[in-house]
Amino acid sequence: TNKIASKYTLDELVAHQAVKVDKSKVGILSILDSVILAGYRLGSPYLALIVCETVNYSLQQKCVCGHSALSFCYFGYMHIWLRNDHKAGLRWAKLALKILERAKQRNPFIRTRIMVNFLVLIWHQTLRVSAQEMFKAYELGMKSGDVSGASLAIHLHLQYLFMEGENLSSLREKNDHYIKQVVKFDKETAKTLILDRINLDFLIGVPCESFSIFDGMIYNEASLIAD
Repeated sequence: TNKIASKYTLDELVAHQAVKVDKSKVGILSILDSVILAGYRLGSPYLALIVCETVNYSLQQKCVCGHSALSFCYFGYMHIWLRNDHKAGLRWAKLALKILERAKQRNPFIRTRIMVNFLVLIWHQTLRVSAQEMFKAYELGMKSGDVSGASLAIHLHLQYLFMEGENLSSLREKNDHYIKQVVKFDKETAKTLILDRINLDFLIGVPCESFSIFDGMIYNEASLIAD
């Protein structure tokens, strides 16, 4: 895969995106995009192979699009993970971001944006910057209707702020605000933020008062987990 990829500069790779491509090729990359994300979640031993084959297909077919951005992101992550090559990792992450920027008007690819920052850029920027990037992904997700992706982004946003040492009471107030925003669109997704709130309240030493948004169906941590 490196041999194929080394034939192109970043600008040449991004230029492939501007070329009109076959919809069937985009469809194949869309499927592979989902397989890569599922492989990561499951910890599949075949993830690296799938990523390399997806990158190969995208380059050889000159089909660089939003659906191929995740494979480039993971390819960069593999350079860091397997070779400790942060320079190469950052190169591929930047390519993924350029692809996403061009594709933003049609599809914001929220989860890919999250993974680029979570897997690669986190090594090259401060926690504060990472938190800001996650907040941007949250806003983009809410605007585009990807509430699940937005919820994941804001979870990481709060996590990064916590790791940087932000005041717990401040984080609690922000979490409460985001819960109220997310629950307007998807109560199931809001449950993940409730778990964040429970942890914050535990650290502060106060009871969680956010269960009221579930209209009595869920009234404490045990019923939330059981649900």
